[in-house]
Amino acid sequence: DQIQEKLELTTKDYNVKNNQNGTGLINAVNAMPFAFSDTFESDLSKWTEINDLDWNVQGEAELNVPDHGISNNVAHVDNCDTYCILQSTAIDLSDYVDAQLSFWRYIDNSVDADEYLKVELSNDNGTNWNQVFLWTNNTGNDDTWYHETHSLDSSYLTGNFIVQFNASASSFVEDIEIDDVIISGTLYTSPVSTNQTIIFEDFEGDMSNWTLTWDSDEWWNIAVPSPQIPDYNSTNTAAVTEDCDYWCTMEYYSPIDLTPYTEPKISLWRFVDSEVDDEEGLKIEASANNGTTWSELAYWSEDTGDNDDTWHFETIDIDSYTNSTEFKLRITGYSSNNAEENFVDDITVIGTIGTIETTNPPSTNSTGTNSTNYSVYLADTDDKEVLAFSMNGTYIGDFVTAQSGGLGRAWDVAFGPDDNLYATDTTSDVIRRYDGADGSPISGTGGWPLL
Repeated sequence: DQIQEKLELTTKDYNVKNNQNGTGLINAVNAMPFAFSDTFESDLSKWTEINDLDWNVQGEAELNVPDHGISNNVAHVDNCDTYCILQSTAIDLSDYVDAQLSFWRYIDNSVDADEYLKVELSNDNGTNWNQVFLWTNNTGNDDTWYHETHSLDSSYLTGNFIVQFNASASSFVEDIEIDDVIISGTLYTSPVSTNQTIIFEDFEGDMSNWTLTWDSDEWWNIAVPSPQIPDYNSTNTAAVTEDCDYWCTMEYYSPIDLTPYTEPKISLWRFVDSEVDDEEGLKIEASANNGTTWSELAYWSEDTGDNDDTWHFETIDIDSYTNSTEFKLRITGYSSNNAEENFVDDITVIGTIGTIETTNPPSTNSTGTNSTNYSVYLADTDDKEVLAFSMNGTYIGDFVTAQSGGLGRAWDVAFGPDDNLYATDTTSDVIRRYDGADGSPISGTGGWPLL
């Protein structure tokens, strides 16, 4: 269940920003952690229907969501005589310092003046509601899909946040649809490392992001596996190769720059049929030079005792490739008859970007207010200062004021063993030191050169 939940957000949520072909592969360098997501590919299990129960999951009624392919599902409502509410489960945003709601929406141009789609938010588990969007006749009902976003202010960063979509459309021809409801934001912990999704492929569309090579007329295809991955929907599809007389490969079409990342990893589900013979099986290979040379990362076969007719979730460290600007990934399968199947699914490459340093607060912070809470210190690059926040996200004040001690564009901060704050100054390419109690520059230290 944990893995299914992690991968449940298919990458169409990012296609509008990162990919033009609508398949399940993205470059999400700027992705934020998800507090909630639903792409409506299976059911409405994350929602409660209120009043007329006319919401359902289906393919788009009239127009496809941009870049989502032809087999995409959405949440759809029509013929709702009074009003139909689709209300999320309670979402815990208490660990976020900021958050935003995003979604796709479509409203038929037949919607009348007294019909609508509303988006309403609650920070107290549904006791009180605030309307943030309203579309009705002549206001957004133009037979067009739109991607909407709404920043959630600090009052919504509670453990009882709920979003609901309230629709009214009295006829079968008045279609209202939503898709890809996401609540994302910036988490804080002690310290915070942000795992970024670099690649994610769930093989629910096609294989246009993979370059295929094959033996004779056999190659990698997409199929519903049997048996299915544990806890996955029965219609889930995966990549499969069979009856391939020699190694059939699928290679990610574009090189990836891994230099911004630390601790990159590949994860995937894999299945090797028990009929696979000696020297047949499944390989994961990587290249640091755009495919000129390849190295084997993992190999599962009869030789290794891994042809057991069982799905396995694998994680592979690729730390040795962090200096590569042209990393490439290749999946290779060898199975000489159609009774020998190699499956892979949910191929993910992730890496860590950035940290937020947390530490014990000074006895008196920059606003002069005594504090007993832990604090979060953020480098404000553009304003050339360091900001302090309480652990519940409340702004305390400027811990290091703008350009104090010659500070330029601050990129990162950390507390040293001497309990003083160190800031990287990318304007002057130096590290500057500040008093850990009050943020004042320590005299006599103009800065150490950045290595």
